[in-house]
Amino acid sequence: MAHFLGQFQWVLIIVVLACVGVIYRGIYERQRKIRRIREALYRVSAVSLADIPSLSEEAIRVFQDALGISLRYEDDFETQATLFDEALRSEEVAGAFAKPDEPYYFAMPLGAYMGEVLHFRGDVRWSTVTDQGPAMARPDGSGSINPLHMALIHHLKGKPGELKAALLMHSPNSQSDRNLARQA
Repeated sequence: MAHFLGQFQWVLIIVVLACVGVIYRGIYERQRKIRRIREALYRVSAVSLADIPSLSEEAIRVFQDALGISLRYEDDFETQATLFDEALRSEEVAGAFAKPDEPYYFAMPLGAYMGEVLHFRGDVRWSTVTDQGPAMARPDGSGSINPLHMALIHHLKGKPGELKAALLMHSPNSQSDRNLARQA
Protein backbone atom coordinates (compact mmCIF):
# COMPACT_ATOMS: atom_id res chain seq x y z
CA MET A 1 0.00 0.00 0.00
CA ALA A 2 2.80 2.44 0.89
CA HIS A 3 4.51 1.62 -2.40
CA PHE A 4 1.30 2.44 -4.30
CA LEU A 5 0.98 5.82 -2.52
CA GLY A 6 4.61 6.62 -3.40
CA GLN A 7 3.95 5.97 -7.09
CA PHE A 8 0.73 7.99 -6.94
CA GLN A 9 2.61 10.95 -5.47
CA TRP A 10 5.09 10.91 -8.35
CA VAL A 11 2.27 10.79 -10.91
CA LEU A 12 0.54 13.66 -9.13
CA ILE A 13 3.78 15.69 -9.08
CA ILE A 14 4.31 15.07 -12.81
CA VAL A 15 0.72 16.08 -13.62
CA VAL A 16 1.01 19.27 -11.54
CA LEU A 17 4.34 20.17 -13.19
CA ALA A 18 2.84 19.58 -16.63
CA CYS A 19 -0.12 21.85 -15.80
CA VAL A 20 2.22 24.54 -14.50
CA GLY A 21 4.27 24.23 -17.70
CA VAL A 22 1.18 24.63 -19.90
CA ILE A 23 0.02 27.66 -17.92
CA TYR A 24 3.50 29.23 -18.06
CA ARG A 25 3.69 28.63 -21.83
CA GLY A 26 0.30 30.31 -22.30
CA ILE A 27 1.36 33.34 -20.28
CA TYR A 28 4.66 33.53 -22.17
CA GLU A 29 2.90 33.40 -25.57
CA ARG A 30 0.39 36.05 -24.52
CA GLN A 31 3.16 38.36 -23.33
CA ARG A 32 5.06 37.80 -26.56
CA LYS A 33 1.98 38.68 -28.61
CA ILE A 34 1.38 41.83 -26.54
CA ARG A 35 5.02 42.85 -27.04
CA ARG A 36 4.70 42.36 -30.81
CA ILE A 37 1.49 44.40 -30.92
CA ARG A 38 3.18 47.21 -28.99
CA GLU A 39 6.10 47.09 -31.40
CA ALA A 40 3.68 47.21 -34.34
CA LEU A 41 1.85 50.20 -32.87
CA TYR A 42 5.20 51.92 -32.38
CA ARG A 43 6.23 51.16 -35.99
CA VAL A 44 2.90 52.51 -37.29
CA SER A 45 3.33 55.67 -35.23
CA ALA A 46 6.85 56.12 -36.68
CA VAL A 47 5.66 56.23 -40.31
CA SER A 48 6.17 59.66 -41.84
CA LEU A 49 3.99 61.36 -44.42
CA ALA A 50 6.85 60.93 -46.92
CA ASP A 51 6.55 57.12 -46.51
CA ILE A 52 2.88 56.99 -47.54
CA PRO A 53 3.28 56.88 -51.36
CA SER A 54 5.83 54.04 -51.33
CA LEU A 55 3.81 52.04 -48.79
CA SER A 56 0.68 52.50 -50.89
CA GLU A 57 2.49 51.34 -54.03
CA GLU A 58 3.73 48.31 -52.10
CA ALA A 59 0.11 47.39 -51.27
CA ILE A 60 -0.83 47.64 -54.96
CA ARG A 61 2.16 45.52 -56.00
CA VAL A 62 1.65 42.79 -53.35
CA PHE A 63 -2.07 42.51 -54.02
CA GLN A 64 -1.34 42.05 -57.74
CA ASP A 65 1.68 39.74 -57.44
CA ALA A 66 0.74 37.60 -54.43
CA LEU A 67 -3.06 37.69 -54.47
CA GLY A 68 -3.90 38.35 -58.13
CA ILE A 69 -6.08 41.36 -57.23
CA SER A 70 -5.68 44.65 -59.08
CA LEU A 71 -6.04 47.76 -56.96
CA ARG A 72 -6.60 51.16 -58.53
CA TYR A 73 -7.39 54.38 -56.70
CA GLU A 74 -10.27 55.09 -59.07
CA ASP A 75 -12.05 51.75 -58.45
CA ASP A 76 -15.49 51.81 -56.84
CA PHE A 77 -15.04 53.08 -53.30
CA GLU A 78 -17.60 50.81 -51.65
CA THR A 79 -16.09 47.74 -53.33
CA GLN A 80 -12.62 48.72 -52.07
CA ALA A 81 -13.97 49.35 -48.56
CA THR A 82 -15.49 45.85 -48.57
CA LEU A 83 -12.25 44.35 -49.88
CA PHE A 84 -10.18 45.97 -47.13
CA ASP A 85 -12.68 45.07 -44.44
CA GLU A 86 -12.29 41.41 -45.43
CA ALA A 87 -8.56 41.55 -46.28
CA LEU A 88 -7.50 42.96 -42.93
CA ARG A 89 -9.11 40.04 -41.12
CA SER A 90 -7.39 37.52 -43.43
CA GLU A 91 -4.22 35.70 -42.44
CA GLU A 92 -3.57 35.06 -46.16
CA VAL A 93 -3.31 38.78 -46.84
CA ALA A 94 -1.18 39.36 -43.74
CA GLY A 95 1.09 36.53 -44.90
CA ALA A 96 1.48 38.06 -48.36
CA PHE A 97 3.14 41.09 -46.72
CA ALA A 98 5.16 38.97 -44.27
CA LYS A 99 8.49 40.24 -43.06
CA PRO A 100 10.70 38.41 -40.57
CA ASP A 101 9.98 39.52 -37.00
CA GLU A 102 7.26 41.96 -38.16
CA PRO A 103 4.02 39.97 -38.15
CA TYR A 104 1.88 43.11 -38.33
CA TYR A 105 3.84 44.91 -41.05
CA PHE A 106 0.94 44.57 -43.51
CA ALA A 107 -0.98 47.28 -41.59
CA MET A 108 1.38 49.95 -42.90
CA PRO A 109 1.02 49.39 -46.67
CA LEU A 110 -2.69 48.55 -46.42
CA GLY A 111 -3.41 51.55 -44.22
CA ALA A 112 -1.40 53.81 -46.53
CA TYR A 113 -3.35 52.55 -49.55
CA MET A 114 -6.69 53.05 -47.79
CA GLY A 115 -5.66 56.61 -46.97
CA GLU A 116 -4.52 57.29 -50.53
CA VAL A 117 -7.89 56.05 -51.82
CA LEU A 118 -9.67 58.45 -49.47
CA HIS A 119 -7.34 61.23 -50.59
CA PHE A 120 -7.88 60.41 -54.29
CA ARG A 121 -11.66 60.21 -53.94
CA GLY A 122 -12.40 63.39 -52.05
CA ASP A 123 -11.51 66.15 -49.71
CA VAL A 124 -9.76 64.07 -47.03
CA ARG A 125 -6.06 64.95 -46.88
CA TRP A 126 -3.01 63.63 -45.07
CA SER A 127 -2.51 66.22 -42.40
CA THR A 128 -0.21 65.40 -39.52
CA VAL A 129 1.60 62.62 -37.78
CA THR A 130 0.01 61.85 -34.43
CA ASP A 131 1.07 59.47 -31.69
CA GLN A 132 -0.86 56.83 -33.67
CA GLY A 133 0.86 57.56 -36.99
CA PRO A 134 -0.13 59.62 -40.01
CA ALA A 135 -3.62 61.08 -39.77
CA MET A 136 -6.05 62.43 -42.33
CA ALA A 137 -8.61 65.18 -41.95
CA ARG A 138 -11.07 67.24 -43.93
CA PRO A 139 -10.03 70.87 -44.42
CA ASP A 140 -13.06 72.05 -42.44
CA GLY A 141 -12.10 69.83 -39.51
CA SER A 142 -15.35 67.84 -39.66
CA GLY A 143 -13.66 64.49 -39.36
CA SER A 144 -10.34 62.77 -38.99
CA ILE A 145 -9.10 59.25 -39.54
CA ASN A 146 -5.88 57.35 -38.97
CA PRO A 147 -5.80 54.63 -41.66
CA LEU A 148 -2.59 52.84 -40.61
CA HIS A 149 -3.60 52.53 -36.97
CA MET A 150 -7.11 51.59 -38.07
CA ALA A 151 -5.76 48.80 -40.29
CA LEU A 152 -3.81 47.25 -37.43
CA ILE A 153 -6.65 47.48 -34.92
CA HIS A 154 -9.16 46.06 -37.40
CA HIS A 155 -6.91 43.07 -38.02
CA LEU A 156 -6.54 42.43 -34.30
CA LYS A 157 -10.14 42.76 -33.20
CA GLY A 158 -12.32 44.02 -36.03
CA LYS A 159 -15.74 42.66 -36.74
CA PRO A 160 -17.09 42.17 -40.27
CA GLY A 161 -18.33 45.45 -41.69
CA GLU A 162 -16.74 47.77 -39.10
CA LEU A 163 -13.89 48.98 -41.26
CA LYS A 164 -16.15 49.37 -44.28
CA ALA A 165 -18.54 51.53 -42.27
CA ALA A 166 -15.69 53.72 -40.98
CA LEU A 167 -14.27 54.18 -44.48
CA LEU A 168 -17.67 54.97 -45.96
CA MET A 169 -18.23 57.53 -43.22
CA HIS A 170 -15.10 59.33 -44.46
CA SER A 171 -15.89 58.86 -48.13
CA PRO A 172 -16.22 61.90 -50.38
CA ASN A 173 -20.02 61.78 -50.39
CA SER A 174 -20.54 61.29 -46.68
CA GLN A 175 -20.25 65.01 -45.80
CA SER A 176 -22.74 66.10 -48.45
CA ASP A 177 -25.06 63.27 -47.42
CA ARG A 178 -24.93 64.50 -43.80
CA ASN A 179 -25.61 68.06 -44.92
CA LEU A 180 -28.64 66.93 -46.94
CA ALA A 181 -29.92 64.94 -43.99
CA ARG A 182 -29.66 68.02 -41.74
CA GLN A 183 -31.56 70.18 -44.25
CA ALA A 184 -34.41 67.69 -44.63
